[in-house]
Amino acid sequence: MPDDLALLVAEVDLIWGVANLGREPDAPYVVVADTGVEQQLVANPDYPVEPAELAAMVMTSSPAYAIEPPLVYETSAEVVLSGGPVERLRDLRPDEWKPEHWTSLLAGRHGPWAMLLKDGRLVATCHAARFQATAAEAGVWTAPAYRGQGFAAAVTAAWAKHPVLRGRNLYYSTTEDNISSQRVAARLGLRPLGHLRKYAQV
Repeated sequence: MPDDLALLVAEVDLIWGVANLGREPDAPYVVVADTGVEQQLVANPDYPVEPAELAAMVMTSSPAYAIEPPLVYETSAEVVLSGGPVERLRDLRPDEWKPEHWTSLLAGRHGPWAMLLKDGRLVATCHAARFQATAAEAGVWTAPAYRGQGFAAAVTAAWAKHPVLRGRNLYYSTTEDNISSQRVAARLGLRPLGHLRKYAQV
C-alpha cells in the first residue's frame, strides 16, 4: 500500500491531472504535499517556480484524508446508489445544482454516486468530484435541514462501498476553515494524510 506522502502526491494528480474527470481547470503554480513528517513539492510545468519564490506567493492549505473501506456508519435514511433507476430522483434536484449538472450526475457522467432519501426527500449526496482509473475524491452535499445529524458521514460511507470504486484510492479533502467537513472525517475515522499546500501568485 502506498505511504501517506505517495498518496498525497497521487491526489495532486487526481485534482489537477489533465485526463481526469472533474479536474480543477486552474492549477496552482506549486503544490506541496505535506504529511507533517515529509514534504514533496509538485510543480506546475506551465509555471516554473524556484522554491525560494514561494515566500512571495499566496498559500492555501487543504487537509486531506484517506477513505479506507469498509466504512460502517448506520443511518435511518434510504440509500440509493448509481447504476439503478433514477426517475424518482429527477425532481429532487437541490437548488444548488444546475438542471444540466443534475441530469449529468444522474446519467453517471460524474462517476459513481450515493444518495440518502428520507420521507421522499433528498437528504444528502456523495459523488466522485474527481475520478480516474486509480483514484476518486468524494464530493459531499447535505440538505440544510439535515446538517449536523450524521447524514454527510453516512452518505460518504455508502459511496465508498460502491462497486465501481473497488480497488481505487479514495480521498476526502476539505479546507482549513470548513470545520463541519472536518467533523465528518472525524465521525468516519478517516485517516489523515496531511495537507496539500497550494501556492499561487498574488
